[in-house]
Amino acid sequence: MRVHVYVGRGGRLMLLPDEDEEEENRSILRFTIRREGDAIVVGPDDELPKDLPPERVFAYGTLTDPETVASVVGRVPYMVYPAVLEGYELALEDVGNRYNTVREREGSRVSGTLLVGLSEEELREVDRYEGYPVLYERRRERVETPLGEVDAYVYVARE
Repeated sequence: MRVHVYVGRGGRLMLLPDEDEEEENRSILRFTIRREGDAIVVGPDDELPKDLPPERVFAYGTLTDPETVASVVGRVPYMVYPAVLEGYELALEDVGNRYNTVREREGSRVSGTLLVGLSEEELREVDRYEGYPVLYERRRERVETPLGEVDAYVYVARE
């Protein structure tokens, strides 16, 4: 099953089973949502291309939302739900009096999404959004998805 999402001015949201040229022309943001086995994949079209840029980010907060991601990097990249980070827990204390983080904890896991195919420039935009390197450090960790395990960047608050 595939759903086409069109976001118009003022946040008007249309979820349609088929592409709609009129809605696409009026939208400021467009992406598709589809099921692939046990995964939900959000992105610009049906299939993950083989030649995606290499950068991946595990998101566990605001960057799990396609509209937020689009406002940060300028487009909706491929996003795979669910993604799981083992050996970490969600830390509900604030970072810089504003943001949450994850912290290492054996036996714990954090659910989120995997942003796939980010360019170096887009990764720098995510860095800015996350407050790297001032508020957060960026670590490479193993992340599980229904489509397989991959290495991805994870933003962890500085202590």
